[in-house]
Amino acid sequence: LNEQEDMGFDYDYYIKQIEGLIEAKEEVEYELIQTLDNLAEDDEIYGLVSDAAEQASNQARRYFAGAEKQLEGLQKLLERAKQRKSFNP
Repeated sequence: LNEQEDMGFDYDYYIKQIEGLIEAKEEVEYELIQTLDNLAEDDEIYGLVSDAAEQASNQARRYFAGAEKQLEGLQKLLERAKQRKSFNP
């Protein structure tokens, strides 16, 4: 902690961590939505399972879009704080 106080707030570290979260979100989003879409479109699966998979896919898209906006907002906050050196004494 003392070392961090001497160096100041590490903006770049946290900005890179958020970039990593966005990348991980994109990978999970792709895999999950692909799987749900495949279930929804599978000719051997029909009825409630297919409908549930389609609904879940649509809902997941909305959740992922919201998560990305939140992460991007946090990243912008840190970038603005870095320019102003808001968190350094």
